Amino acid sequence: MGISYWGPFADAIGGGDDHEGFANRQMRDGQWSNGEWSSRFPSDAHVGFRAECTCGWHGEELFPPTDEGEEAADDAWSEQHLQGLIDAEARKHSVRADRLLRWMKDVRQAALKTEPDSNVLGGERLTERSRGFGDALEQLGKFLEQQAREQR
Repeated sequence: MGISYWGPFADAIGGGDDHEGFANRQMRDGQWSNGEWSSRFPSDAHVGFRAECTCGWHGEELFPPTDEGEEAADDAWSEQHLQGLIDAEARKHSVRADRLLRWMKDVRQAALKTEPDSNVLGGERLTERSRGFGDALEQLGKFLEQQAREQR
């Protein structure tokens, strides 16, 4: 029917079971289709879309009755409802920096792979995927350093 979330903290917030987002269609007579597409709610009889969730939450804005409007309603569910649930759950958890550093070391050892390259000194270079991992790990390291400076 709609959008299910299965990312970080999905189990804690109810994921796709309790929070499935969808673009609800408002019909000309003011009724809401509640995800139903039938002769009762024909595809050409709606005046707009509103972000909704199976938990009962709904947005306030009515988006145009176009593909772009439907996409905007889906985005509104994600930004106005789902992200708030994820953020609230994330605030309940903290990870100590030493655990992040250990994880970074483990990822570096497991994920950084090389491939032969006769054009570089030593004859090997990191694979493209490994370079991406390396960049992400470098950014995380900089973030941890910044956090340490701010807490002094």
